[in-house]
Amino acid sequence: MRPLLRALLCLPLVLGGALLVAPHATAASSVKIYYVYPDSPGSDTGSNSSLNAEYVILKNVSTTNRSITGWTLRDKTGYTYRFPTFTLKAGAKVKIHTGKGTASAADRYYGRTWYVWNNTGDTAYLKNSAGTTVHSCSWSSNKPKYC
Repeated sequence: MRPLLRALLCLPLVLGGALLVAPHATAASSVKIYYVYPDSPGSDTGSNSSLNAEYVILKNVSTTNRSITGWTLRDKTGYTYRFPTFTLKAGAKVKIHTGKGTASAADRYYGRTWYVWNNTGDTAYLKNSAGTTVHSCSWSSNKPKYC
């Protein structure tokens, strides 16, 4: 963008005596979708170990602990994982598996009995407790992806 135009767009606008200021862009989320492994190795048998080999990793990229209580991770279809009371430590990652297991600080589980992420491509949406999408990641094959 040209410097003069950029400067003009940053100035407040006075219209009919009222001062109009453009809203500030929301700060980028410090919790992001870091990595997606959408296709567990081998045949899709639906076994719990196969389901748990399909996962998404979130990462707290900030230097402060972040509460993600009530946040959701979902796919295009709407299969949704909702975080219970949970704090992701500064710089830490948490892996959300499709199947069942015992939740810990490093691993969480959808508790599903069939796969969530489409092998031919899908989109993962991370939403905060207000329902605002804070990050998303799309892919178009069954290959693992850094987001």
